[in-house]
Amino acid sequence: MAIKTLHILYSGLGGTTNYVANWVKAAQGEMEIHCLFYGIENLKDETKTLFEDLGVQVFFVKKESRIDLKGHRKIKRLLSNGYDNILLHIDSLILPVAKHKPNSSKLIVIEHQANHLKDKRRWLWSKLAQKKADHIVSLTKEYQEELKKKLRNFKSSKNSVILTGIDIEKYSKTSNDKGNTLFGAVGRLNSQRDFRTLIEAFNELGETYKLDIAGEGEDRAELQSLAKGNIKFLGELNDADMVKFLHRISAFLKPSFGETSSPAIMEAQAAGLPIIAWKVNGITNVLNTDNAILVDPNDVEGLKKSVIRLSGDNVESKNEIDRLSLASKNYATENLSHIKMYNAFKANLK
Repeated sequence: MAIKTLHILYSGLGGTTNYVANWVKAAQGEMEIHCLFYGIENLKDETKTLFEDLGVQVFFVKKESRIDLKGHRKIKRLLSNGYDNILLHIDSLILPVAKHKPNSSKLIVIEHQANHLKDKRRWLWSKLAQKKADHIVSLTKEYQEELKKKLRNFKSSKNSVILTGIDIEKYSKTSNDKGNTLFGAVGRLNSQRDFRTLIEAFNELGETYKLDIAGEGEDRAELQSLAKGNIKFLGELNDADMVKFLHRISAFLKPSFGETSSPAIMEAQAAGLPIIAWKVNGITNVLNTDNAILVDPNDVEGLKKSVIRLSGDNVESKNEIDRLSLASKNYATENLSHIKMYNAFKANLK
């Protein structure tokens, strides 16, 4: 009988969808995989199709209230299907999932929420995960160290670090357009991302410097109202369009006040793009001055200088583009394989 594994993840925007999709791709043929999407946002048809094309049975439960007893009952019924492994990507569901899962199911919690952005409630969920889960996965060593310092009930024996993996070959491109002034940024348009600084910088740089922003979020309308004509908002891109986007731009920007792990940065690295990113937790554990240009949050002038540094049609700019492009490719090849990620998980699965 085939091993049955269930992933439980948020139905809205964010990097978790790609994280799980890459996990599934690496595991194909080894087990039967189901995915439960849960949240206030409806599951997009494109997301449903992506997973069904990978052979995954897809379920969706809509969150209807803060204390969502109706949604929890639906999750309880699904958990009765006898899963060998349950991989939980939503910290707020730790109690209902731990309570209703069969005793024979192994519960693995993957910590996606940036520690420095957790409020008291989210830290409580992390504490409960240490108590209720069979295993907890952190996406970086630094993240796990933060858990260890914060949580008195942290147990080294049930914690591990598994780096996020992606399908490197899918994003790889053969060359980069030196001197091209089309920059690209990806992220959820909300208060956890520093898109205001990004927009202000490109407004001041002028029409020669083009910026395309991929992503959706509650701040989109406000951000669009601030942007001049050299800035375009593309909305959320599906998987295929994201690859085309990364192949079209000349450099990648990641404006953020903090990350746990950024699949968008990893995809840009796999595409061999020069990267300008914010010097914050969750980014500096992957990027440094050897493989990226780092700027401080809210630093409009520093960002403008960095963009200009990757835009000139001169030897210095071309050499910098070559250096950072090669660094991105090398890092992706050595560290970001989705096969490597899945193989690390296998030690903790039934």
